[in-house]
Amino acid sequence: RELVEALAHVQVIGVMDRSISFGAMNNAGPLFLELCAALKVYGGDMPIVDYVFGLGGRDIVPSQIEQVARDLLKIAETGERGEPVRYLGVRE
Repeated sequence: RELVEALAHVQVIGVMDRSISFGAMNNAGPLFLELCAALKVYGGDMPIVDYVFGLGGRDIVPSQIEQVARDLLKIAETGERGEPVRYLGVRE
């Protein structure tokens, strides 16, 4: 509840997970799933996006963090979330 209250003033939430929860929605990370549950239970209605990074021991680089910030600003401006789970630094 405290987390949802603390985030009540934000337009969009970006979560950065370093692992995924196999079998979960879109293989989302555990922190994202916990925050989604809290938002649902306690009435938060802002968009939330999970950025999964560091899989396979890969490092995260500053340009990836900058991309997350750009993505979140765009979501805040347009209200269009797109995919709820995004992967950073993995081969496609």
